Amino acid sequence: MVDLNSEDLSFRLRVDEHRTMSGSCDLDSFEWLRDALGIDTQPIVIDGLVRYSEDERPQRIERVFAVSAVTDENTDDTWNSETKIAETLQRLAEIERLEPGWTDGEGERVSHGAISVTRDLLRESGRYGIPVPHLYPTPDGGISVEWSIDRWELSIEISPIGETWLHALDSVQRTDIEHTPADVRAALLEVQRILRAETVVDTREGAYRDNDGSHGAG
Repeated sequence: MVDLNSEDLSFRLRVDEHRTMSGSCDLDSFEWLRDALGIDTQPIVIDGLVRYSEDERPQRIERVFAVSAVTDENTDDTWNSETKIAETLQRLAEIERLEPGWTDGEGERVSHGAISVTRDLLRESGRYGIPVPHLYPTPDGGISVEWSIDRWELSIEISPIGETWLHALDSVQRTDIEHTPADVRAALLEVQRILRAETVVDTREGAYRDNDGSHGAG
């Protein structure tokens, strides 16, 4: 943390040795920030909405959903602990309460359909051995469900009418997988298959090979 201003509820964070990022938040989030700091050098985790530039560089933190200090307890591998699930459900409730115009006067209210499908996804994720995801509202009234696991960056976009679209990026081989699952369970099964994938072997978009030698394709 570089600066914390109680007058306008703004803050400035040190992202790395060379960069800082500014943001603002409501009173509850500001108190989370203040409480999580402890000492100036203590690293913190912020879950929120970030504005990106046209070249996809993070510019500003637009909204804060949750703040916590980095500790041994919250950096272990308890992906689906009751605490983590409860925090994610709380975040979903925050998203559900967003008013129209939640991002610089734009952004639709997140639909009941998207909320319902996301809630189902959270309930089912543990059955597939998939970590609890991060949740972000989308300007069209949907929700983006995201994971960063090993070499994979994965997201399931849930539309306002509850349709799902899966995107996965292998950061090592720089290969994209895109798929439109039929429902939440199909989407989670696809995420499970991708996480077990050994290598991309076909030039077809979204094709990959599982460890057992079987193939999948988006």
